[in-house]
Amino acid sequence: MLMMDVPSPTTQGESVELICSYELDEDKLYSVKWYKDDVEFYRYVPNDWPPGQFLPLQGVKVDVQGVKVDLSKSGSQSVFLRHVDLNSAGTYRCEVSAEAPEFQTVEAEKTMKVFAINCMKPSYIKLECVRIHSCPHHSNTICTSFYEKDKVGGQLAKMTIQLLSSQ
Repeated sequence: MLMMDVPSPTTQGESVELICSYELDEDKLYSVKWYKDDVEFYRYVPNDWPPGQFLPLQGVKVDVQGVKVDLSKSGSQSVFLRHVDLNSAGTYRCEVSAEAPEFQTVEAEKTMKVFAINCMKPSYIKLECVRIHSCPHHSNTICTSFYEKDKVGGQLAKMTIQLLSSQ
C-alpha cells in the first residue's frame, strides 16, 4: 500500500515536504527512491551508511534542476526540498522496494506546480477631482490622475474616472 503527498501548487522560495507513506506488513524495507521527471535524486536504504543519500553520489552524474534536498529533515517516508524555484516543477515519483526474497516494489507519482508571485509594494494614485453641475438634478464628478504606468519606457499615463450620481 502506498500513499504519496506532493504539495501543489506551491510558491517559489518555499520549502516543501514530499511524503511517501507505505506499509510493508511482514516484509522489510530495502529502499525508497525519489525521482523528478524520471531522474533519481534521493534514496533511503536502511542498510547503507548514511541511509539517506542525495544524488549525485560519487561516480554518479545526475542533473536535477530545482531540487535542493535537506538531508537533516529527510528520511524513510519523506524528502524535504529547500527553497523550490520554477525548475522544481515537474513529476515526482516515489518507489518503495521490500527486501529479498520478494523484492516487491510499489510506486506512485504526482505533479508539483510552482508559481512565482511578484510581490509589489502598494502604489498610491494622486487624483485631482472637479465637480461639474451640468444639470440641476444631476451631478458629475470627474477625477483625473497622472501616474507612471510603464516603468520600462518611463511614459506617463493619464487615467480619468467619471463618477455619476443622481440627486
